[in-house]
Amino acid sequence: MKEYQELNLLPRLELARELSERLYMNYPRRFRELVSNAIDAGATQVIINIDINNDCISVIDNGLGMDPETLREEFLSLGGSQKKASVDKIGRIGVGFLALASLGDIITIKSAYQGNGFKAEIYFDKLLDESIRRKPMHEQIIGRMENVKYAQNGTEIVISQLRTTTKEYFLGQYHDFIIELMKILPLKYNPKSKIFTKLSQEFHNIYLKNQSSFWLPTCQVIVDGIDLKRYCYGDLSDEEIIAIKELNFTIKENNSKPITVIGYAIDAGRQLPKETQGFISRVKNVAVEENGFLAMKVGAQSQRARVTGELHIFGLNDNIGINLDRTSFNYDLPDIHLICNKLDSELESFFLEVRNRSSEHSSANKVRNTVTAFQSLTQDISKTLQKYHEENKTENNEIQHSDDTINIPKKSMKDILIEAGAQPTSEPNIQVKYEGNSWITKVPSKILENIGKITLSGVEYEISFSNFGADQEPCKIVSKQIYYNLDHPLVINNLFSNDNTLFKLMFCLAYAYNKTIGKSAGDMYREVIKLLKDVISND
Repeated sequence: MKEYQELNLLPRLELARELSERLYMNYPRRFRELVSNAIDAGATQVIINIDINNDCISVIDNGLGMDPETLREEFLSLGGSQKKASVDKIGRIGVGFLALASLGDIITIKSAYQGNGFKAEIYFDKLLDESIRRKPMHEQIIGRMENVKYAQNGTEIVISQLRTTTKEYFLGQYHDFIIELMKILPLKYNPKSKIFTKLSQEFHNIYLKNQSSFWLPTCQVIVDGIDLKRYCYGDLSDEEIIAIKELNFTIKENNSKPITVIGYAIDAGRQLPKETQGFISRVKNVAVEENGFLAMKVGAQSQRARVTGELHIFGLNDNIGINLDRTSFNYDLPDIHLICNKLDSELESFFLEVRNRSSEHSSANKVRNTVTAFQSLTQDISKTLQKYHEENKTENNEIQHSDDTINIPKKSMKDILIEAGAQPTSEPNIQVKYEGNSWITKVPSKILENIGKITLSGVEYEISFSNFGADQEPCKIVSKQIYYNLDHPLVINNLFSNDNTLFKLMFCLAYAYNKTIGKSAGDMYREVIKLLKDVISND
């Protein structure tokens, strides 16, 4: 008869290091884990103090607390969490204490449950020591504990002997840390957020009054005296909400549990930073993916770059639907693809509208560019002519022309801009704004009235536009009018551009031609070079 030997897993200390580094890739996610654990313990308030000067960070919550057995069996366990089967708990795996591992060398924990408490010290420097990485976990003592009676439930965690990387992070990126926490934590919404001026009453009730059949755990989180509120796009001064699409649907496949998605998509009206593009996707009110479009197919990249928003996913089995790092979904799960397919259909028309608004926005920006370019053009021509007349001691400042009798129907620069969509405004600056469901360019009235006008020694010239045939020169100078030919490709193709170089060149050719009528081609060439030199020197 054969004899068999029993085999067991042999977890080594290196596993703790790997899990700590790979599960929690940044500091906000580590604190997300601490807050989630506090909420699972019934906390309604978490107070975080970051004291780099005194080399410590403290996290205090008013939850039910822990007794010594809970510390050993739950907090210090790797896996096997009792919360895994609980639909009203955020945690599910049982590795939360590793979120603290890379912050500092010593963790002091004071906690009590119904008066039965303890004070413990955990030495993470012993747990993560590279020299003992192959040592079996069960052989390594990583801390000590004493039983203590406390009057109140709750937990206080103090991280001391902070690591150099921790101190450098908070000294250099503290503001980013706060903003990120406001995005990913299960905080209450701020009723003053701009988003609530756009959302319906139904969404006000869900987000602000928690009037829904879904569990939306929230917790007050105070960091260094700052009472954090949920960040929503639009809260920062430079964040505009051009349009919004509300999302509220339920999917059910065969006999599976129904999954409901509630959220919104925003057209920001501009290309967003990459970290802001896409949705903050939440399960149990905690951010899983902090940006991105899940596995959606809808929308071209240029449209997606303008879109942000938020999704709450209810009813998803997070034990299999969320990956171990809790920062991404399991895209092999059919439920995730059902969600994405439904989002594709819900957002198809929204992305079409984004594309159309993007095109309008581009046109409005072209008008703004043209205003700026022609303001610069008139200034450069004025300087060039002034310099030319001074150097050549020309007494007659009127620009000569070959035919006084030419009478060409004209459009002013103001006419061109208004036809393209420019609107006069009393405001002092040129602005591109979204008003009345369309993009418009607001141009100060004073600029519109004077754009294209040049004054030289008391003589006023005006840049105008006309149609005198594609076979004619792109620019003519007749009496006190500088005409650009709207039939010429060089004019048409470059009119709404922020580069006025070709318009300068066309003017120089026309001016040199008028100055050298009856002279040789060489005279005209030298005149063009002289003018170009002056124009270029003005750039």
